[in-house]
This record gives sequence, C-alpha cells and structure tokens, in this order.
Amino acid sequence: QGDKARRHLLLGTALAPASLLVPTANAADAKVFVPAPGTLKGRTILITGASTGLGLESAVRLASAGATVIGTARTEEKKKAMESDVRRRVPEGDFTGKVLELGSLKAIAQFSTTQPIDVLMLNAGVMALPEERRTDDGIERQIGVNFLGHFALTARLLPKMRPPFRVISVSSSANYGASERDVDAAISAPDLSLPSYSQWGSYCVSKAMNILFAAELQRRFDASGVRASSVALHPGAVATDLARYLIAGSSDATTTKDAVASSPLLTPFLKALSAFVLPIDQGANTQVFLAGADDLANQGGGVYYDSMRPATPNAITLDPALATRLFDKAASLSGLTIDEALLATTRREEEAQDVPSDSFSSGGAECTSTWEAYEDDVEHMAPRNVCLKETGTLVPKFHGGLPSKRQLRLVLAGKSPSSRDVPLYSFLRSVAEDKNLAF
Repeated sequence: QGDKARRHLLLGTALAPASLLVPTANAADAKVFVPAPGTLKGRTILITGASTGLGLESAVRLASAGATVIGTARTEEKKKAMESDVRRRVPEGDFTGKVLELGSLKAIAQFSTTQPIDVLMLNAGVMALPEERRTDDGIERQIGVNFLGHFALTARLLPKMRPPFRVISVSSSANYGASERDVDAAISAPDLSLPSYSQWGSYCVSKAMNILFAAELQRRFDASGVRASSVALHPGAVATDLARYLIAGSSDATTTKDAVASSPLLTPFLKALSAFVLPIDQGANTQVFLAGADDLANQGGGVYYDSMRPATPNAITLDPALATRLFDKAASLSGLTIDEALLATTRREEEAQDVPSDSFSSGGAECTSTWEAYEDDVEHMAPRNVCLKETGTLVPKFHGGLPSKRQLRLVLAGKSPSSRDVPLYSFLRSVAEDKNLAF
C-alpha cells in the first residue's frame, strides 16, 4: 500500500489549506448520497463537532431523512449558531444542540443525554496545529481531542446505546503517514505525546489511533456478544475549515480566510489546488452512508471505508496487540474502561428483553426464583443446563445483582469474562464441569 498511501497523504496535506477557498455552491453537479425522507425515523444519532463542515452537513442530511439528531459544539455561542443553521435548512427536523469540549475529561464526564443512541458519530477533530497545544488534562491537543476525548465519550455513552447500534470514527488518509515507531512511542509516553512535536506527525498518529480504536472496539463488541458495529472512514480532501490553523494560526475560520485573501502569493496557488477538493456535501457522503445503513450491527466489508466502499488502512491500524496497548493507555488516562461500559450495555438490553426474575412461567410451570427458572427453562436460557441454584451465595460478587442470561450463555460458550466477574464465572464453569457438561 506504500505508493497509494503516500499519494493520499501528500494530496490531503497539500489540499488542506486550499479547501479554505472552495465554496460549496460548486457542488451542484456532485454525486451526493442522500437517505430517502422518513427512512431514518426512530433512529437517534449523536454527532460530535456538528457546528461546521462535515459534522454540520451530516446533521442536516440525517435530520432531513427523519433521524433525531444531537449535535455537539465547543461553546454555547457555536451551539446556538449550529441549531439556527440546522433548523433553517431542515425546518421540520428533530435536532438538538449540546455543548461539549472534547479537550476536557471533566466536561466529557458532565456531558449527558437522556435519549437512547443508535449511532455515535465521532466527527470532531483538530488538524495540524503549528504550535504544540495541550488539553485541559495536559494531553497534546490533536491526540487528546481526536482520540482520547472520543475514547472517553464512547465509554461514557455506551450504556446509553440502543442495540443494534454503530460507532463511527471519522479518520483520514493521514493514517497512512503514521509509522509504527511513532504510534508505539506515543502509547509508551505518559501523556500520549510524540518525543518531539510535529504538527503533521501528531495529526497522522491521531488519525491512525482512530482506526486502531474502531478495530479494537469491534473486537470487543464481538467478544461481549453486543449487537453493534464499529467502523472508521476517510472522507476525502474536503472543503472544510479544519485547516484554519495552517494559514493564520487561529481557531477562527473568518480570520483565516481573511489571511488567505490578503496574500498575493498564496491566493492563486490555493485556487489552483482547490480544483481537486471535494465540496462538503460530497465529502460527508461516507459518514452519512454509514450512519444511515439498514443493519447497524453488521460491519459490512470491514473496519475502514473510503468513498462509501471498504478500503485498506495503514497496516499498523489493524494490529490487535497495538490496539490493546492503546486501549489500556486510554483507560489509564481517562479512568474509564470500554469493557465495563459494555457490561452495562448488555445488562440494559437484557433487562428490556428478559422476564422478571422473581416469578415467571416456564414450560407451563410457575417458577418461584430466577435459579429455578434458569434450570427449568433450558431452551430459553442456553443449549446446556447448569444447576444454577447453587450459585446464590456468589450473587453479591457479581456487581450486586443476578447474572443475566446473556452472561450465562457466554460462560457456557467459554467466553472470557471481565476480571471483576472471574469468581462467579469460575464457579459456574466448575459446576458445569462437575456435571460433565461440554462448553
């Protein structure tokens, strides 16, 4: 993938500042993916960084298709402008704006939504800061926002996700520019920083981390039995203001565009490059396509997409060992673990599906306890029977409650449990083995 990777990286890098000059009106003849009106009714989608660019376009298009959309912006001022923009473009749309600073773990901990979420679109991003900047928690800002902030948000929101659900990570072809040495160095550092700061080096590593995260999240979905999918994508070289820091060193898009317009040398160069840049509505195609899929639990053709098709990312992003180390580091820095969030997700799903545990009918007979019900109702519970009444004394060790049917099935299937649940799982397996039951 070497030559292709270099082409993607170099083209994307060169076109970033050129995108500041491209009006979206030029997209009149572009091929834009638009979900049919009403097809997403009943689906709730949360989009980070929805105040501008790809996030805003995605919010508008998905709301137009009937989805309930929650968009985040960094400040109250940007949130109000975002809400006004979306409602102007989709008057009948169901859209709510919320303030979220992904560069603050405290702000992420305080973020909340009461609605069950079907699609979490991790879209917000910071690109190529000329000078090193830090998040509120002391993490280099590109890696801190693009990866760690989204890791923490996902861990916080997973218990509110409604299976079958999907997590979408907006990456970039810049993932090809990250070397295994640099990613390894960042993971090994106490604060996820590279040994020496480079605006593009840090950005490339953050985008590789997005795919490492997406791939490992899918592995954990599969291991836990959660009905969900995790995908990442490259939107293309798109006409957004994400490159605003490159020209004027400012986070304000207007200031940056004024700086471009006032430069007699830079303007003609960027105008020439702008012919190769995708307009925003076309650039949002892949993430809208993935958010509007019929089967959210099915990853489809793989973990990484480009132009609405499966693609091959940097090989290092598919390394399970590297991804596990990244997850462990993120858990250490954020104080959050994806595995515990998944346990809460599965329990909530099962509580919605399972009958009450104190008394329910099984095969025509009324069971007076959960343990009798599980033992008698073999088909409903699992292909194998276990004398579960004997486990009552260990219930307090299992998060203070009864094990769910899905968790019991995982025991019988020989799945690896959370370390917190090893005593109960080990006991259940020993009971099954004592009864000569195969896993």
